[in-house]
Amino acid sequence: MAKKSSQSGTVAQAEAGTSPIPQQQASLLDKVTAEVTPEVSPLLQFITNNATKIVGVFLVCLALGVGYGAYQWHAAGALADSKAALGTAEVIKDPAERVAALEKFVSGAPAELLPAANLALAKAALESENYDKAAAAWAKVAAGEKGAFLIVAVTGQAEALIKGGKDAEALALLQKHQGSGTDVSRAMVDSLVVDLAEKNNNYAAAIAACESLAANPASLGEAEFWRQKAAALRSAEKAS
Repeated sequence: MAKKSSQSGTVAQAEAGTSPIPQQQASLLDKVTAEVTPEVSPLLQFITNNATKIVGVFLVCLALGVGYGAYQWHAAGALADSKAALGTAEVIKDPAERVAALEKFVSGAPAELLPAANLALAKAALESENYDKAAAAWAKVAAGEKGAFLIVAVTGQAEALIKGGKDAEALALLQKHQGSGTDVSRAMVDSLVVDLAEKNNNYAAAIAACESLAANPASLGEAEFWRQKAAALRSAEKAS
């Protein structure tokens, strides 16, 4: 009875136009195809037809991932080398030689180290009395800063300009940053403006800075002093 049933099944398959697949020869993909739902079959067919391309894309992605990791490793090593080079330049005793070494470093320094390199260059240039280079280095530091350290860089640049005999340029720079930043930052800039403006008989700028200091919470304990200073400057302006 079992033999007859098997023969009937074979005849039915032949009449349907299909050939039987011996169970031992059926591939794993054939078995999966027979078991998946009709909705999944198109995706399975796509994977089957494009298996070579899919593997190729996977290998490319893998290669890119390995390449990016190698790049990160190389970049970290290069940054460490640059830090060592900056440290070597900073310990040169002669200020003029240090300026030359730091200028060479800055010309090809990675962006992460530029602020530190320009700070070192500004210090070395001041020590070697090369005030133009010091002012330029401070200006580069200021260009990439915001907040409190911006005011530090601005005052450093102003100091270099003043030492280089460029009082008017220094005063214009300081006035540009009056009224910005924290109360402490504003007080620092205003006090510098008072000294520089008074030194150069710019009474209007000096008086305005005194009044700003008198109203600043950061210099509240000195408010009366700054009011008296403003009054004295007004008298000096009238007498001039």
